[in-house]
Amino acid sequence: MPEREQLTQKDIQGPEKETSEPGLEIARTPESETVVDLANELHEAIQNDSPITYGKVEDFREALDQLKFNIGGEMMTAEEARKIPDLKLNMEIWKRIKVGDYSTSTITQMTYVSLEVADILKNVGTVRLLNVKYFPSSILRKLCERKGYLTLGIEEISDQDAEIISNHQGELFLDNITRLSVKQAEFLSQHRGQLSLAGLESLPDQAAIYFIDFKHFLNVQSRITTQIGRLRKRSRKK
Repeated sequence: MPEREQLTQKDIQGPEKETSEPGLEIARTPESETVVDLANELHEAIQNDSPITYGKVEDFREALDQLKFNIGGEMMTAEEARKIPDLKLNMEIWKRIKVGDYSTSTITQMTYVSLEVADILKNVGTVRLLNVKYFPSSILRKLCERKGYLTLGIEEISDQDAEIISNHQGELFLDNITRLSVKQAEFLSQHRGQLSLAGLESLPDQAAIYFIDFKHFLNVQSRITTQIGRLRKRSRKK
């Protein structure tokens, strides 16, 4: 049993944790226990100069693929974690934010926001996430619970994303979005606070009509402002 405990906890409680480089915490799951068991079998075979079957190696590889790591408050497989851009750099930034570094220069370096950091940023005055191009729904929801200045570098949104974003209150900048569907425009028109969509290239009348009664400042290209004004006049004549 002591040998298993040492193998399981090595990366969590070993000397490596004392270094400044952020590490990954491995979740204790049935899959992690399987890895330990298979690692012990392979270790014993190597020590005793015994043959190892190809099937045993494949079992070990498959078990490793199923390991779950705590990535900023979310449990992910290694394959899922590899999809995060610049993971090592982001983990270093998350570490600084968690100890109170909320400077714009630190926050804007992120290319991915963890769930834990999103929760922290709910209470930070100005948040500019210019380099983050993708937000899972769970993280987007956390960020949009906050009130105040928020910039998202997101370039495309789904209808579900637009509904989540509409719950934000305060100044909101979505200047990298170039197009909106009718449903997305309907949701964003419910936003409470200044809304900037400066990158929006065009807007169908069916979508633009949702902004005719928008109660806050809307920053869009001049031709879209003119389009909304025309639709507003037409609406009042009816």
